[in-house]
Amino acid sequence: MENDKSKINSFVDLLVWQKAHTMFNMVCDDVDTFPSKRVAWVITDQLLRSVGSISANIAEGFGSGYQQEFIHALRIARRENSESLNWFYKCQDRKLIGDSRFKEYASLSEEIRLMLNSLISKLINSKK
Repeated sequence: MENDKSKINSFVDLLVWQKAHTMFNMVCDDVDTFPSKRVAWVITDQLLRSVGSISANIAEGFGSGYQQEFIHALRIARRENSESLNWFYKCQDRKLIGDSRFKEYASLSEEIRLMLNSLISKLINSKK
């Protein structure tokens, strides 16, 4: 997944997709360590869905070929990112992840949020 800023041929070339994909893989690794309790299962299910949806929506929107649909998908990805942060708080509160891991997720989530905001703004301004 090399990032040549001059060539965006696929969604995998987008740094924001790469960051979201990294976060998904981090979550996959972490949930394997969660206890086999109902609350952990519910959190795992919701967290995997929301985190997975961030990169999936970026990819789907990019693949649409229509700028307005891409912007819409990026906005959905931004909402999924917020939902994921909500679940990270729950993971921390339930001691499913430690404070340092939570900080990693919160930082990455904020980075993704800012990148999504920037990309949305650039796309909207390019239409004017």
